[in-house]
Amino acid sequence: MKRYSKNFLILFSGQTISNLGNQIYLIALPWLVYELTHSSFDMGTISAIMALPDLLFALIIGTIIDRYNRKRILWIASFIQLVIVLIIPLLFFTDMLEIYHIYITGFLYSTATLIFITCYRSCIPDLTDEDSLVEVNSLIQLSLTIIKMIGPLLAGLLIANFGIVESFMVDAFTYFLLIICIFNTKLPNEKVRKKKNFFFDDLRNGITYTLGSQILRYLIWLVLIVNIGMSIALSLMVFHLRADGNLSAHQVGYVYSISGIFSLVFTLLAPKIARKMGSMSAISLACMISGLGLLFIPFTQNILLKGITLGLITGGGTLGAIYINSMLQKQVPSEYLGRVFATTQMISRVSVPLALVVGGWGSETRIGVSGMFVISSLIVILSSLGFYLKMNMMNDSKRKGEIQV
Repeated sequence: MKRYSKNFLILFSGQTISNLGNQIYLIALPWLVYELTHSSFDMGTISAIMALPDLLFALIIGTIIDRYNRKRILWIASFIQLVIVLIIPLLFFTDMLEIYHIYITGFLYSTATLIFITCYRSCIPDLTDEDSLVEVNSLIQLSLTIIKMIGPLLAGLLIANFGIVESFMVDAFTYFLLIICIFNTKLPNEKVRKKKNFFFDDLRNGITYTLGSQILRYLIWLVLIVNIGMSIALSLMVFHLRADGNLSAHQVGYVYSISGIFSLVFTLLAPKIARKMGSMSAISLACMISGLGLLFIPFTQNILLKGITLGLITGGGTLGAIYINSMLQKQVPSEYLGRVFATTQMISRVSVPLALVVGGWGSETRIGVSGMFVISSLIVILSSLGFYLKMNMMNDSKRKGEIQV
């Protein structure tokens, strides 16, 4: 059995517990919005508001993480999440809760979550050795996959048996446990960072470093294009299963359950795949798997095959996240890691609004939903193939240069 450092296990345990609370929050918040307003527009608005911090603050947050003590940033972000989650029950019990309160707290909660996740990823290289990065990221992704499967069920049970507001109290308790874990975690290489440059100089230097690296530039382009293709298809997935597949709500649930099992399997296989090929080849393979799933799913005819092909889509995405995180943690110097993670996160979010517009437009034309799946698959497959060929060309050029020397 793989042994992990004590400090990693403490922080990982706290994050896993808070992830479960976050799943409760993501179900309870739109449910509360619906109970207050009975408006689908308001439910869509809160989702859009919670996506804004990734676009507005990612680069600033990345710079903060690279300039200041990361352990302190972790507990401050967690404390903010705890306070925000408690505000909603407080306002509710005092009969002061209004929809604009939810908009404000949702925006702040999403901002604090972005800070924590970016900082958490940036801390991983200090909590494990370089050779274990894929295994560690696989473990993190495995726990997240399992929580995404059981979290909505737990949220539904809490809401049904105790109430929506009480569910927020449970979420708050998970952040209290996370804060305890953070205080008991030691980051071996952490220290108060010397702020030699002005803040915006550091921000500019982070952008220059990211765009100045040929590998990072190609990786960011891959993330952008693949996310466009994936977002187009995933935004139409439920419509496809319900309208084109003529599946009931229970059957759609079965399809997603089967796909969840495949995501688990891919997560377990991630370290073995990484050992057989380089990180760049593994990233390309992961994207290819998702692209093939997108290509086949419109032509599958039963629940099992739908679940398997959806499992290829989500499983490939899971592998891609593991390998990209591991590659960045391995190759990017610690003092730039927060800004690089923030940049890739922002790029992935930028693609979503465009993809939703394109997917909605294309599904209403002659192309149709099935045609949009095929287009999405081609976007993902061709971009993955281009990335793979470009990385091989760069490696060949590097080897030739070494031989000439």
